Amino acid sequence: MIGLSSRRCSHGYRGGFASYGATGNGGYGASLGKQNAIYFEPVRDILLKSIKTIPIQEGHVFNIGDYGTADGATSMTFMTDLLKVLQDHHGPGMEFRWLLLSGCPRHQLSYKDSLCIYPESSDEEKEAMMKAGGEAWETFLVMRSKELIPGGILFVAVCCEYTDVSTGEQTYTSKSFLLLASRVWKAFRDSGKISDEEFINTNFPIYLQTREQLTSPFNDIISPVRRSGLQLLFSEVYINADVFYDDWMQKKDKEGIDDREEFARMYVAAHRNWGNSTFINGLSDSRLQEEKEKIVDELFATIEKHMTFISPDEFKNNMGLTYLIIRKRA
Repeated sequence: MIGLSSRRCSHGYRGGFASYGATGNGGYGASLGKQNAIYFEPVRDILLKSIKTIPIQEGHVFNIGDYGTADGATSMTFMTDLLKVLQDHHGPGMEFRWLLLSGCPRHQLSYKDSLCIYPESSDEEKEAMMKAGGEAWETFLVMRSKELIPGGILFVAVCCEYTDVSTGEQTYTSKSFLLLASRVWKAFRDSGKISDEEFINTNFPIYLQTREQLTSPFNDIISPVRRSGLQLLFSEVYINADVFYDDWMQKKDKEGIDDREEFARMYVAAHRNWGNSTFINGLSDSRLQEEKEKIVDELFATIEKHMTFISPDEFKNNMGLTYLIIRKRA
């Protein structure tokens, strides 16, 4: 999520998230970063055109806030293009400030039988998360509106629930992986390896909204979002290719090698980037850090082992994202 303004961003969130692996080891770029690098492509041209409409006074700093940035690698390539466009448009003397904000607020909801709302949650849990997700989204937009100058632009790319065009069914990002991870983690709980409390404490408080849910605050003339001055310029769902599946398929087609072990290794490494700290932090404080890490290592190793016995076709994750371009009215 990127906010473009000439007013300094003042709202952040200090959470416990930490990308997996030692800083500077290149693990993110070689795994999850490889997938995420393509996410700007569907809207690159329209977004670069939109940012040139942002009014900027001489002597002011042009601020760019990158929310949910992790280590910044996802948006690095796009930021290079963005800065070039802005310098060409405003001149080489323009001063820029790039603010990286990696934390995102957590919803205090929990699920008894799955890691997140999607795989096997009850209707009550789904309804509660839908309500909390809608409220959090509205709050996020209002806070960003306070940071933007009139004419400022907010760009959001967020994983979503979407309709699978091949089946006509509603689906969501990382469905097969989340199902498998939930079942392995439940097996850890049921065998006594982790407690019921630890299972709940390692829930992922995510709710993947549909495009209609994400755009609904802009359709209500009395909503806090509309009253804050935000207006929706563009919204669309794009399905981004799964680079890990494509690599596996290419190797199979061109070399005749069904390398499921490499597919599983890369796929799990990618998802461990965003999932590792949630599992570590959710385990009991009575455990030593070394014990926590050992349990989480075993979790991901078990998931990877299971994946080698399942066709990669089951895990093909063409990432569905809703893209929104939002402007604060001048």
